[in-house]
Amino acid sequence: MASDYHFLINPISGGKNKAHIPTQIKKHFEKFGSEPAITITSSEKETIEQAQKLVKDNTPFIVAVGGDGTINNIARNVANTQSTMGIIPLGSGNGFARELGLYGNLSKSLSFLTSKNIRTIDTASVNGNFFNNLAGVGFDAHIGNLFANSGSRGFKTYAKLALREFNSYKPNTYRVEIDGKLVFNGNALLIAVCNGPQFGNNAFIAPGAKLDDGKLDICVVKKFPAWASPGVGLAMFTAKAHVLPWLQRFSGKSITIHRESEDFINLDGEPLMLDAKLNFEIKPQTLKVLAPKTKV
Repeated sequence: MASDYHFLINPISGGKNKAHIPTQIKKHFEKFGSEPAITITSSEKETIEQAQKLVKDNTPFIVAVGGDGTINNIARNVANTQSTMGIIPLGSGNGFARELGLYGNLSKSLSFLTSKNIRTIDTASVNGNFFNNLAGVGFDAHIGNLFANSGSRGFKTYAKLALREFNSYKPNTYRVEIDGKLVFNGNALLIAVCNGPQFGNNAFIAPGAKLDDGKLDICVVKKFPAWASPGVGLAMFTAKAHVLPWLQRFSGKSITIHRESEDFINLDGEPLMLDAKLNFEIKPQTLKVLAPKTKV
């Protein structure tokens, strides 16, 4: 029997072999007497085109199999439609999936999908470009661009690049306005605009951020001395970054960041060149996902 599910698999996300994934998906669905459709995409362009076609065909459940970038490509098309997105997280960081309580082995992920438990969450945009988890400017975007072009994936590669670039990176000047009010004007190492609380790998930049609270959390991080790096890392991995003296936190619905010139922005883990002026907006309750009602 045909299934309501269509899986879109990114074969290169996270540098992990996914040759076994289709077989395991089919085996799981055999228990329910159905066979889901599975498409292995060859490019970002094909992933987006397939997602658009599935939405147009009113496919009930469109499942992203890959990392944060793959999820973004599918979520931006599923948002504000009758379709619901599922996730099997197989990326390098899986920040979005972890916050939804979906990170784990394949069997666990498939069980969440077939439970058909739907949660509706917020999404966001910057200069009209969709994101579902986090957008970053400054050092975060700089490393994200290097990482995307490194030819190697995984947390170790990201950490190695960050350590290599930290001392030579010069903070830029930013002006941040939230809901029409100026809240920051000065130099910063990075600014993260967060719908969800973490970059990935359980590294929390905004521990208080929630995916369904109708607002964005903004974290301005000033350049800190190299000797403080281990403590900063520990604070992020223990969800205590908010107590760091180099971090300022704000929240709001409409955020404008003025920077010195056009540059890269890190958008759900993928680099994108955008204008010097960045306008962020929260889009409340716009994406349906198959996930536990609360994080587990």
